[in-house]
Amino acid sequence: MAPFLPAVRGTFLHWDDHLLLVDNPLWRGDGALDWMLAESFGGPFGPYQPLTWLSYALDHALFGLDPFWFHATGILLHGLAAVALFSLARALLPLVITEGRWRPGPTAGAAAATALLWAVHPLRVEAVAWVTARRDVLSTLFALLAVRLWLVHTAKHSAPGRWGASGAYWCALALFALAALSKSAVMGLPLVLLLLDVWPLGRTGRSALIIEKLPFAAVAGAVAWMAWIGQTATGAVVTSGEISVPARVMFGLHSAGAYVVRTFWPVDFCAHYARPLDLAEPGAAVLTLATVGIAITTAAVGRARLSPGSAFAWLAFLVLLAPMSGMIPIGSHLTADRYTYLATIPLVLAVVGVFSRPALMGKSTSRRGPVVAIALIVVLGVSSARLVSSWRSDLALWTRVAETTPESWMAQSQLAQDAQRRGDLHAASAYARAAVALRPTADGYARAAWIEIQRNDDAAAAELVRQGLAANADDAWILVQAGILAGRRNDLEQAERRFRRALELDWNHPQANFNLAQVLVATGRPDEAEVRYRMTLDASPGHVKALLALAGRLRDRGDAAGARELIDRVLTLDPGNTAASGWR
Repeated sequence: MAPFLPAVRGTFLHWDDHLLLVDNPLWRGDGALDWMLAESFGGPFGPYQPLTWLSYALDHALFGLDPFWFHATGILLHGLAAVALFSLARALLPLVITEGRWRPGPTAGAAAATALLWAVHPLRVEAVAWVTARRDVLSTLFALLAVRLWLVHTAKHSAPGRWGASGAYWCALALFALAALSKSAVMGLPLVLLLLDVWPLGRTGRSALIIEKLPFAAVAGAVAWMAWIGQTATGAVVTSGEISVPARVMFGLHSAGAYVVRTFWPVDFCAHYARPLDLAEPGAAVLTLATVGIAITTAAVGRARLSPGSAFAWLAFLVLLAPMSGMIPIGSHLTADRYTYLATIPLVLAVVGVFSRPALMGKSTSRRGPVVAIALIVVLGVSSARLVSSWRSDLALWTRVAETTPESWMAQSQLAQDAQRRGDLHAASAYARAAVALRPTADGYARAAWIEIQRNDDAAAAELVRQGLAANADDAWILVQAGILAGRRNDLEQAERRFRRALELDWNHPQANFNLAQVLVATGRPDEAEVRYRMTLDASPGHVKALLALAGRLRDRGDAAGARELIDRVLTLDPGNTAASGWR
């Protein structure tokens, strides 16, 4: 896929790539398979996606931790997904012709247009160019293959109830399971198969159609449950008390409207579309796009008899989008381009089907359609190639977001962290203060305070902590910074109280556990400190300081083998670490 080839020059981003892959040794080496299958969800690792982890492990086994090959694999998987969509479209498009005879030649052309228009669209860039988003690509590839096998099954067994006799049925079920184990967001696919049964397949027997889908529903239910556990364990899910049911519906319809607009007006893409800070006051932009979603839904349902294809495409889009629509808000974003990877496929199929219908039926020999399709493919491909270049590094990505969306607090926060990693603490301080000015939350004040602590400006850090505590005295991050400042004043009693309060709010907070362990060591409680170091590593396996501290503790009590194992982990994560090298 030519537009995406520049992605191979990209690095691992500190926006999750480092957290999940570079700084996490658990998915590679001894015990990695057991971890991927049984423990790779919750905490910082998000929902259950063992097959995606296995694909990362295969890349690592073949090529090491080289971002070139991780990006190359993502591009290859995207190309395979486009081929799978071509095969699906070629099988599905003839089924929508209810009069006349369809023509094989134009069908192949329309299927190719469907696959290419979808594949080169700039909305695909985030899923392909961001290593963390491989789960979207891999799950969609298996989902497309599952639907294709479903069509094979229904061609042999148009009447439901005989699914046990079809090998294609079991293959479709197995592929759906693989899709769900890659990313749980494909859980809506059984409903899409039911929609396909109604139109265009026209299969009859309502109860039998539902019974036929029960194994698919069982898989979907299992992964939905695992996804819920994983996301709630991260603290990313907005609880029911924070947002009303009408607001959830509105955010879901807003997402539908937003993705339609971005599909047909592909400009101003952004790596982070921020959710409103006040969920009860969504703002005019959210309401406008929600109105678009309501209008399209009303029109599609109202014209279902006259235009069943449009109604099917829209309903399938809503079903596939539902888990990621914002009705259950997750994280700090309102929408994300990667969420369109699977969901918009029915829309592309519908649009190409409408415009290619005369040719499919042999009623038109005009070459205007193919010329327009090729022109669109070229324009979209060029746009995607330009957008891919912004994903090559953290600095390039967030600089573009800051330029296109000046009100993005996330861009300023990420630029602060990038400057901090580069040692430019002056720039980091400016970016962090800009972020907290755009979004004055306790978490933002905490990040700004941490930078001032590193600059040894305790007075500035203390003022930021004061403002953060005023914004939310029950925020774990700001309490950690308050504890660190207390420790720097040698007030270990107050520092311990701050860290323990942070852990009451978030028992798995890695920095709270690590800093509490340091206080415990300083106050003569090494055994309890060891427990806290281990809890730090449970939440953040790549926490180098915790690894070194725990290694020192193990060495002091005579566990040389355990200490050596931890030091080896440090050197794997940071080969140039002088403290670890000194153990040799």
